[in-house]
Amino acid sequence: MSGHTKNCGCARSAKLIERNKIDNPSKYRSDKHKSKYPYDKCIGTIVNHLLFVKEIERSKNNRRQFIVRCECGTEFPCEGVMVFNGSIRSCGCFKRRIGERTKKHGLTKTPEYQIWASMIQRCTNPNDESYVNYGGRGIKVCSRWFEFENFLNDVGKRINPEHTIERIDVNGDYEPSNCIWETRTVQSRNQRLRTDNTTGVRGVSKSGKNYLARISVDGERITLGSFDTLEEATLAREEAEIKYWQ
Repeated sequence: MSGHTKNCGCARSAKLIERNKIDNPSKYRSDKHKSKYPYDKCIGTIVNHLLFVKEIERSKNNRRQFIVRCECGTEFPCEGVMVFNGSIRSCGCFKRRIGERTKKHGLTKTPEYQIWASMIQRCTNPNDESYVNYGGRGIKVCSRWFEFENFLNDVGKRINPEHTIERIDVNGDYEPSNCIWETRTVQSRNQRLRTDNTTGVRGVSKSGKNYLARISVDGERITLGSFDTLEEATLAREEAEIKYWQ
């Protein structure tokens, strides 16, 4: 034997584990199995339209499981995590009701219906790509508007293809008193400052050492130019707003 192999590899594994404890201590904290969800206090509370009734045996995935009651009165078993993260919000009756309504009104192919469906998705479905900016920020759809007919009766048909639904208060919910049909240009004008904006100026972003100015007009994004200073980019943006929006 040459003597180069001194153990079965356990010493190296131990060193890697110790290194990981330093580089990524959160993975090795003593309470690593503690859930972020309040499972021990959820019985009797309503989360995402479901009432926690009682806890039962763990699921086949070894997750804590509960009997929950839907708004329609149906009780069914469900993993707690699926309720808390919004993946499950009913026993399935909501989808069935939607299906029944679409058969009645026959408007599923209209632009108003598509706009309504998108509104519901971005406010209730965590898997929707826009959820982070709507449901994830606490923006909700009022209970009345979960019925498409109510939505259409309140806002009417859109004026022309350039219009889509707009919230008057961008931090408010989708409800009759806060929504109107508006053009995309006006929506762009009222849009809140993006969370990833580092310049503090709407429509101006950092691009390497320069500043890039853009503006949206009728759904089209126009690049105004690249500038050496923030002041120049801001001025270009302000002049474009006067040109295109006023």
